Amino acid sequence: MKTPVSYLLLLSLSTALLSPIHVSRAEESASAPPSESQSSVLVEPDDPSNIQSAESSSVSTTEESAKSESEPIKTLPQDPVEPLKPLVTQNPDVKAGLTPVANAAELKAALENGESVQLTADITLNVLESLLARIQIGKNNPQDITIDGTNPTTGQRHLLNIADIAVLAPTTQLYIGSTGMQKKTIKFTNLRINNNNYYGLCHPTNESYANGSTLLLENVEYNSSAQSLHFMQGVIAFSGNNTITQTAGTWSQELAETGRLDFRGGTTTINHAGGGSYGLIRIDQNPTDGIAPGIQVSGGAKVSITTNNAIFPASGAGIPQINIESKGSGSNLALNAGGHIFGVTGSSSSKAVASDGGTINVTKANNFYQTGTTNRTIAATNNWSCQFEIGRQSLLLRTKSITNVRNPGQYDRYSINH
Repeated sequence: MKTPVSYLLLLSLSTALLSPIHVSRAEESASAPPSESQSSVLVEPDDPSNIQSAESSSVSTTEESAKSESEPIKTLPQDPVEPLKPLVTQNPDVKAGLTPVANAAELKAALENGESVQLTADITLNVLESLLARIQIGKNNPQDITIDGTNPTTGQRHLLNIADIAVLAPTTQLYIGSTGMQKKTIKFTNLRINNNNYYGLCHPTNESYANGSTLLLENVEYNSSAQSLHFMQGVIAFSGNNTITQTAGTWSQELAETGRLDFRGGTTTINHAGGGSYGLIRIDQNPTDGIAPGIQVSGGAKVSITTNNAIFPASGAGIPQINIESKGSGSNLALNAGGHIFGVTGSSSSKAVASDGGTINVTKANNFYQTGTTNRTIAATNNWSCQFEIGRQSLLLRTKSITNVRNPGQYDRYSINH
């Protein structure tokens, strides 16, 4: 039986309507309406103004990018930053007011600038004779100056070694070179010192440059193979505990040429071996402080002096009086001389005076005074004690009370004319 054509067409159409429709993702996306976010960036292809705007925006962005790449980046101005400096540490044990020095160059820089110094190492001074190389104390800033040898860490006493190539150079390794240092004090303290220069530890290039000045040694061990001290128009003072030794040698003459030796406390021992007839101290100028030249012991100082010659072997013209004086409770001067105590000549009398509890002991001497009309008086006042052992004679003078007065109304004084 043949099926009618109409029936077949109808069946085919029904089957197509009932079958599921499959749509690809691309087709679905193409046929679906745009979302709200998509609609804001879609440009209708048939709108010329939109195309021109997009092209213009693209060109502008490209030009700005190229411009930013070609131009240098500008930064805001900033304050300059200083480079980091190395950390400098100051030894906390360096004494206040002192500059630490470890070598001759540092010592020269500080002393010529008028600074007081503290040694942190042993220092040797041995440059050739040159005003530029040697050290002019207080050159740029004249004032009182201290040279302290105490090591700030260990406390040991450092060595200041003067090993002069030119042993007769009056411009010593440490020297005074101007009037600016007049009436100033140069103190050497807590040091070991060696010297070989005939003009001593510190000498003025002109004697007047040290007029009224003081060279002070405090807690010093000083060894010299030449004359130790040459400070003619000043005073050489000692305090603390000192040992001064001058050995025999070609340039070993007096211990000192100065106006006076002052002992201001502590204990000082001096051993002097001068060549020829050179004795302990030569005086050619009167001190400017109004106190007589000679030796003065005070402040309870204990002083022992030994020399192979006279204590005062000679003096310059115009020196009217040279005194030895020990004054104050506990002050003691012991003299041991290979020659006279006073070996000087002149027209005025010098004195040995013990006063106010001071004592003088002469354990050895040829004569207390040299023969002549000078240096005649040995005197003592108020609780004094003088003991002399000269040659084979021994003389002991004592008084313990001011009631022992030879002349009422005057000082308790005993005088012996020799």
